[in-house]
Amino acid sequence: MSAPPLNSLLRLYVALTGSIHAYTIGLLSGYTAEHRRFLTSGFICGACREFLIKKTMVADVVILDSGGGAIPMLQARARGKYFACPKCGHRWEFRRKKQSQ
Repeated sequence: MSAPPLNSLLRLYVALTGSIHAYTIGLLSGYTAEHRRFLTSGFICGACREFLIKKTMVADVVILDSGGGAIPMLQARARGKYFACPKCGHRWEFRRKKQSQ
């Protein structure tokens, strides 16, 4: 019996850790359903179906602020409004809009 390809194991690992993050921190932080789907899919773009991961094991996405300008990954939680696929340009919201009370 041969071992599964490394890429398959990587995708499984990313999908598992992404699912845990999406349904713990993601629900508490108000991630949109589309962003949680991106995490649980193992970083697969919802439009072009590309596997979006860098060699450093982080998502290969473009993070945009509310004005549409690109921001660094480390500022995503504080200033990020949208995530975008670098291959096809598909954009999705990061967090749900806050509701007025």
